[in-house]
Amino acid sequence: MKKLLCAAAVLCTLLLLFAASNCYASFATEQIYRESASHLNEIYTQINNAFRSTISKNYRLLHGWRHYIARTAQTDAEAFDSFIEEARTDWHFNDFYFLAENGDYITPSGGSGRLDFGEDLDRLAGQHEDIVADVEAPTAQRLTVFAVPCDPGVYRGFRYSAIGISFDPAGMTKALSIEAFSGASVCYVTYPDGRILFSSAADAQPGNFLTHLHDEGEFHREGSWEDVERDWHDGRARMLLCKTGGVEQYLCYQPVGFGGWMLVSMTPVAVVNASMDRFMLATFAVLAGLFGLIALGVVALVILGGRRRMDAKNSEIRSREALFDLLTENTDDIFILFSPVDFTAGYVSPNLRRVLGFEESEVRQDVRRLVFEDGENVFVTDRDPFPADGLSAIPQGGIWSGELDVLHVRTYELRRFKKLLRRCNFEGKEQFILMLSDRTKERQMYETLGEALHTAKAANEAKSNFLANMSHDIRTPMNAVVGFSVLLGRDAEDPEKVREYTRKIAASSQHLLGLINDILDMSKIESGKTSLNMSQFSLPGLIDELYTMMLPQARAKNQEFDLYTKGALPDLLLGDKLRLSQVLINLLSNAVKYTQDGGHISLTVESLGQNPPNHEHLRFIVADNGYGMSEGFMTTIFDPFAREVTDATRGIQGTGLGMAITKNIIDLMGGTVTVESEPGVGSTFTVEVEMAAAGSQHDDGFWQRHGLLRLLVADDEDQICENIVGAMAGTGVEICCVQSGQEAVQQAAEAQAAGQGFDLVLIDWRMPGMDGLEAARRIRGQAAGKAPLIVLTSYDLEEAREAARGGEVDLFLPKPFFLSNFRRAASQLLDGGAEEAESIPEGGETLFRGLKVLAAEDNELNAEILVELLDVEGISCEVVHNGQEAVDRFLRMKPGEFDMIFMDVQMPVLDGYEATRAIRTSGHPLAAKIPIIAMTANAFEEDVQAALSAGMDAHTAKPIDLEKLKATIATLHPRG
Repeated sequence: MKKLLCAAAVLCTLLLLFAASNCYASFATEQIYRESASHLNEIYTQINNAFRSTISKNYRLLHGWRHYIARTAQTDAEAFDSFIEEARTDWHFNDFYFLAENGDYITPSGGSGRLDFGEDLDRLAGQHEDIVADVEAPTAQRLTVFAVPCDPGVYRGFRYSAIGISFDPAGMTKALSIEAFSGASVCYVTYPDGRILFSSAADAQPGNFLTHLHDEGEFHREGSWEDVERDWHDGRARMLLCKTGGVEQYLCYQPVGFGGWMLVSMTPVAVVNASMDRFMLATFAVLAGLFGLIALGVVALVILGGRRRMDAKNSEIRSREALFDLLTENTDDIFILFSPVDFTAGYVSPNLRRVLGFEESEVRQDVRRLVFEDGENVFVTDRDPFPADGLSAIPQGGIWSGELDVLHVRTYELRRFKKLLRRCNFEGKEQFILMLSDRTKERQMYETLGEALHTAKAANEAKSNFLANMSHDIRTPMNAVVGFSVLLGRDAEDPEKVREYTRKIAASSQHLLGLINDILDMSKIESGKTSLNMSQFSLPGLIDELYTMMLPQARAKNQEFDLYTKGALPDLLLGDKLRLSQVLINLLSNAVKYTQDGGHISLTVESLGQNPPNHEHLRFIVADNGYGMSEGFMTTIFDPFAREVTDATRGIQGTGLGMAITKNIIDLMGGTVTVESEPGVGSTFTVEVEMAAAGSQHDDGFWQRHGLLRLLVADDEDQICENIVGAMAGTGVEICCVQSGQEAVQQAAEAQAAGQGFDLVLIDWRMPGMDGLEAARRIRGQAAGKAPLIVLTSYDLEEAREAARGGEVDLFLPKPFFLSNFRRAASQLLDGGAEEAESIPEGGETLFRGLKVLAAEDNELNAEILVELLDVEGISCEVVHNGQEAVDRFLRMKPGEFDMIFMDVQMPVLDGYEATRAIRTSGHPLAAKIPIIAMTANAFEEDVQAALSAGMDAHTAKPIDLEKLKATIATLHPRG
């Protein structure tokens, strides 16, 4: 209200000043006009008097000369001429004229002619009046002629009735000129009808002033053209304002006094009023300066007062803002005041950069990136949709709230904010207040609680599922063990049934053992206690073991099991052989288990090269054409206890841990495992790992030294041929591949005929048409039959040897093809050996009879089982019940009393590890030599390493597998 009153007062003051200035200007203008009119009237009255005096003088001269001329002009022309010449010198007229009634003239100087006086001639000759006329001489010169009538006379024979003198018009107009207005004023002498007689202007002028004034003149203030015409007719004087040619002028006229002549002047107002205007402007300037100073003083006072009030207000606002900044600086809540018109912010809390990472200047220029979600703004995501009508949907004084996810611009920390928008009026303008309240910790707490609840539910569900699965899977083989044990007691007298029941009890026991091992293995993995035990191993040996292990399982279901290799596979690797074998056994066992009878299973081992150097990139592919899996199950197949039950797989038993164990082991190795499957089509598992190469056995000169330069390969599978060619690349051996026995026979004959026989023949056994053995016989029957001949086979070697009793085959080589195996076989043949390249156990049993063992076992039942099992093999066993007893008994041992020690690990008084260390450091003569075998339920690889580190020589897991135990004994005791 105060501002409005101040503004009204200032406006009224300015209006009063303007009105006063306007009145003063009007008064001053009127006074200037009157003063100028009076001044001009006085000036032109003087000019009129001077002009009238000039006219009167000329008339007086002529009137005075009339008597003299009448006496002398006719009688003494020479004297008259002399008189006139003197008078012209004195009075400065141009010439003297004797005038006839018709206007003819003669001059004393001898000139003659006629002057055209127009209407004035009648006044002169007919009415005998004095005249002044502007005429044109015969010489075309303009002249002003003054003429008066006189008594008729004769001059030099010329009859005249009037006399006159002539003047140059410029000389006449001198009387009309005025120096007061810098030559800007123009004077005219006109006839009453407006015709111009004389003019002070040098340039062309109108012929009739009244006509000119009528056509171009504009009158204002007072008077009109009719008034001027009337005044001239009546011979009145007047001063008027008029405008001609766009220039405002003073029009002043007054009668001359001769023949109705009018003296007329036109003077520009600006010229006349110049001094007065300067005075008025100076006056106005002084007044304006005074008023300006007063106004400036008033404005300065107003501004100073306003500034003081504004400074006080700003100081109050700054104090409030500083207090608010201080409060918000240490909080994570952000406050922004912005305009909904251009979205510029008037206030931004100083904690913006710390909390969100945004620069304050960016948000001040445009706050929309914090108000609205933008598809290009990856830092802000609205969790609650904003009203479709935008800010206009929020009523005055209303509040809209929602949640906002903001990614910190610099730290990329995701934070959750509660967003509040309040519509308000601030300093008369519509504004919005945006408040972002940090809810990150609250959200994290809710999420943590939710995750904990979910984890608890998942754990409870997993436990329930696990117990349900284990209850079924464990009870199934346990039921068989219990049931067949009862039947065994009932039918003890029937040897056939006893053997059958015993076989089934053993199978169920092995299955139950596998379930327990899987559970323990998974427990180790999930607790993070699993580690890799790196050692050198043979890749061909590993593949051969897998093939030997899985082939009987596949044949039991009439399934085909093929093994393929690709690329230059290394012979020796550095890695965890046991874990890699466990992964591949899991995959192959599942392939056999989930493939129908008569199906096909394959294992492909492929080298992808070295990356980085000395690290082999290997790919293992296990493929089958079995039942397959649904797309949904493939996303959870590697989760613990995950099993897909369909009509086809309902009767298949398992823990659902095998794939989880596989995935965890491969992750531990730094590799990948993927699966592709389709129900009813089959599944393909691909494992990729990198392992360090343990050294190279390549000998580039081997083949040349043994004279093996050309090799004939026959196999009906393209992939096997390609694998052999790829593996032999770089050896310098020329390879010829064919795909049938007939082609092999033909190729061998043609090569021999051409004098380029083969140095060695490698031929597959089972091929369509002519098989490998028949082809071998025919090649042997040719002249080319001297070359060594090796048969490749993926079938039972005993069966192959039985079929090849004719001696056509030098050696059998098991599939898949490994260069190292082939090189050893070639070396044996070409160096004169005749042993088979395959490494197969010798037939017959190992004799352990008479072997004496000391066993440390605290469990009486386990001890009894061990004693009975060893007794079957003719091994005598003495049992002690803890580690300390084992140490004491060893120290009392006589030479030859015990051949080896079986040591349990978990025993009272002294465990197996400490007992072994005590024996090794006892100083007994056999302390360092006697074999010690760990015999424990701790069956993990780290348990094996712990046993070896304690000084034991080998490890065998409980429950005791007699065949494995015999194999272990055989490796440690020479008699084995």
